[in-house]
Parts: sequence; C-alpha cells; structure tokens
Amino acid sequence: MRTMFRSVNIFSILMLAAVVAPLVRATNNTTNSTERKYPKQLYRLIQDRLQTNRRSMDQEGSWSEWTSWTPCSRTCGGGVSAQMRHCRTLRSRRSVTRSPLRNRRRASDSSDDLNHLNALDTTTAISANSSSRTTGCVGLYKRYHMCNTQECPARTPDFRQAQCESYNGKQFMGRYYIWEAYWDAENPCELNCRALTFRFYALLNKTVIDGTLCRPNDPTRVCVSGTCKE
Repeated sequence: MRTMFRSVNIFSILMLAAVVAPLVRATNNTTNSTERKYPKQLYRLIQDRLQTNRRSMDQEGSWSEWTSWTPCSRTCGGGVSAQMRHCRTLRSRRSVTRSPLRNRRRASDSSDDLNHLNALDTTTAISANSSSRTTGCVGLYKRYHMCNTQECPARTPDFRQAQCESYNGKQFMGRYYIWEAYWDAENPCELNCRALTFRFYALLNKTVIDGTLCRPNDPTRVCVSGTCKE
C-alpha cells in the first residue's frame, strides 16, 4: 500500500512538471522578447524627441522690430498710443526625416493643437509660412501706453457722447436719429447710443475709440481694443 502511494505521488509530480515546464519556458521567452524589444522602442522614442527638438530649433520664430507709436487717440483727457510687431518664421536649415512614431499621430491630436492655438491671446502671435510649418513667437505683438493725459478744457463734450453724435448725419434703419451716449449696456467698450425721443438704444460700432472711459466718472479704467483695462 505504501509503495502504491509513493508511486502515485511520483506520477503526480511528473505530470505537474510536464505542465509547468512549458509555462516557465514561455515566460522566459516572453521576458527575453520584452528585453530585446524595449531598448529598440526606447531608442526610437529618444530619436523622435531629438528630431522634434531639432525641428523646433531650426524653425523657431523671431520678432520683427517694433513699429513707430501710433498717433494718440485723444488730444486730451487720456488717450492711447500703440506699437506693433509681427512674427517672422525662419525657414528650416536642414531637412529632418519624420520618425515612424511621429507619423502615427492621431488626427484628433491635430485638432487639439488647433483648438489650443485658437485659444491663445495677444501674448502669443502665430505666423504661417508657405514653405515652413506653423510656428509661434512668444511675447507681446502689441503694446500700449497712455498719452495726452492732461485735462480737457472746460465744456469739452464727453468723449463717448462725441462718438455717438458723429452718427447724427448717418442713416440708421432707413431713418435719421439724434444720438446720445448710452452707458448701461453690458459691454462698456462697445459704442451703444440711445436715440433721443425714442425708447431704444443701438450698437453703432463694435468698439469705442481707445481711451474712452469704461464707466462715467471713473478715469482709472479705459477701453483699449474693445477691452476695459485699468
């Protein structure tokens, strides 16, 4: 009986070994395969990153010189003058072969980039060149400073009111109206004017002239390019 028990145990061990051995070999083969493949993938990733950096260095944008200051928007009461520059894209100095990993970029990634670019404000300018891919220049493309800040002479018409009155001789919706400044619209930097003797106001211009007060009797905030700034 004891001999039979030992025979069964030995037979079970041999069967288990027959099953486990191929699994061990398969695991070792998988490990070796992974070890062989991983350095290649890492190498390709590093090469792709280096090529991307080279392209960025070769095609980096550069700013032009600042233009002259524009004439002051007001003769008194605090106007605004602006200076601008544009982004110049440098052509690539050498051709770089695109990595296969780079070619597998999804179309949705390009859409995300476009949405990102579209979200950029005046702190970043984008320049596109027909012979080079789109690149950017970091920094301001437009800057402002206050000018003619001395007080206006007494009885000088309100600056916003004067802008509304400039439309008195112009036809609006088939009729002529006498306009006065309307201050209670949602966007203070739009030129909204009220028609005298009528119960309506109208948007006559998308922006007021730079240097126009955002709100009456508050000289600390003025409109610049359609935005209220302090």
